[in-house]
Amino acid sequence: MNWPRILSNMRRLEEECKAKVLNARRKKFQKLFDQFTLNVKAEVLLREIACLNIDMSLEICDEKRFENRKMKKEYLIAFIWLRETDDLQSGDVQMPSYNRGSYSDIERGKTGPFLFQEAYKLRGKTPCQKQPTLTLQDEVSPLTSSPPVFIRVGNRLQVEDRWTVSKTFIDTAFRSISNLQHYSDDERERWMEDYYFKQLEDDSLRKSLAVRCSTHLRSNFERVDHPVWKWLFSNLGPGSAILKLTFIVKNNETILKSGVDDTLFSPSFVSNHDMFNDTNEEHHGSYLAKDRERGTVIRSGSASVGCKQRVQVGHPKGAKQTAMKDQENHFYSLYPARSSEHVIEEMREGWFEDIEFFPGIIFSDVKKEAVQALFVWNEHIVAFLNGRLGDRDLKDKKHRMVCYFFETILEFCIAPRDNVSKSLGFETFILKINSGADEEWLEHEQYESVVDLLEDDGDVVMVD
Repeated sequence: MNWPRILSNMRRLEEECKAKVLNARRKKFQKLFDQFTLNVKAEVLLREIACLNIDMSLEICDEKRFENRKMKKEYLIAFIWLRETDDLQSGDVQMPSYNRGSYSDIERGKTGPFLFQEAYKLRGKTPCQKQPTLTLQDEVSPLTSSPPVFIRVGNRLQVEDRWTVSKTFIDTAFRSISNLQHYSDDERERWMEDYYFKQLEDDSLRKSLAVRCSTHLRSNFERVDHPVWKWLFSNLGPGSAILKLTFIVKNNETILKSGVDDTLFSPSFVSNHDMFNDTNEEHHGSYLAKDRERGTVIRSGSASVGCKQRVQVGHPKGAKQTAMKDQENHFYSLYPARSSEHVIEEMREGWFEDIEFFPGIIFSDVKKEAVQALFVWNEHIVAFLNGRLGDRDLKDKKHRMVCYFFETILEFCIAPRDNVSKSLGFETFILKINSGADEEWLEHEQYESVVDLLEDDGDVVMVD
């Protein structure tokens, strides 16, 4: 029996139910709020018609006052409903549904309940409760909370705790990130100048990544207050600077004008990038996949044990879909190998053989600790990591986090319409996930079964 898949479906249904309940509560609250708003408008009109001040009761209005044409039907409905119920939280309250009627109809002898008549009878009562001022504060879910990167300043959003670049950071990045090894000393020195300092500190990319991360978490019903995502948000400054140093992304001016559906990758990087070779085959970090037929980047990935092995052994094997877990894999279903006997033509978007894998942000094994030093590690994330993956060394856990970080920010650079990944990210620390990479299975068997299935596209199970 495929327990991971069963548990996955149970978890997915649970999250869908939570989302539906939350949405229903919000709709109910909004309906209630709207009725109070309409009632206030009704009371204002009635006071104007009867020339009443705020201290005088509406009870002194005569019946004909309610026949004024300014009194819309929805005003009267709200006026009646909020005076008839004693329990606004009850789901059994029925809104009045009969006709509005008119005073002249009554004079002509027409019978039947009319809205303005019922409103007239209730004119001396006040609404059963005051207008709610909270937006379901006790029901607000961390799933839809704003990312901690932004604070409101006046009528605009500003990035909180602006990140400041340092010469030490730039120097460490050049010494540790493999993508930057080929730059000359003169090119490295250029980034030390004030103009380029400002380019690295520009918040356009950081803001864009923060917005895309928030959207990603909401679409996956994930909590923004999870320690992992808090850590990611707090390190978007260093991450953005690394993307700029490697010229992977567009310039700041172009990013500022880019929409949420646009790619952030530089066209020159997508068309003229480094490839995996003998000098970087053992390097860790992240990689990208490009559909050569469409000329677009379609997904990112990470590997803490060598990216080249991942893309030249693990993925080709998975794309053949010989194992059940690979047949259920979303990525391999969209891009199966031509030799696969389990191709679903309705799902297929291309062939695996048409995909080009190339380095994202990578670094060698001896540079792992230097790369970790580029990021902020506060006591909260350290405490979280100490409680994950058994007794593995903290440096190993940080290394895995860094690889995930590069994979995730590169995924946010992909145009949403081109992105074929369904992965949440940071699966080792948040999820167990059904994948098709044997070399990664071996890696995770060392984790004392805390995580037995690796990141990619597939069925997920939450890790407590």
